[in-house]
Amino acid sequence: MNPTLSNLTPRQKLLADLIWACTTLEQAQTLVQSLQGQDRWDARAIMQCLVLEVLEERIEDYKDAATDCIARVMLR
Repeated sequence: MNPTLSNLTPRQKLLADLIWACTTLEQAQTLVQSLQGQDRWDARAIMQCLVLEVLEERIEDYKDAATDCIARVMLR
């Protein structure tokens, strides 16, 4: 699962890909801290957006599972 962020500049897309390639939160945070100026600001915002996108997808997964469970209970 790779969240899609729209309206990013080519530089921001590169930052998003670098963040997404990190295997741990600590790696991503270290990457962001290693950046300077506008890149650091952009990377922080991108990281927050990526986290929100992943959470939204997970919530949808649980919502679908809950709806399915309720439907099965109601059929009994």
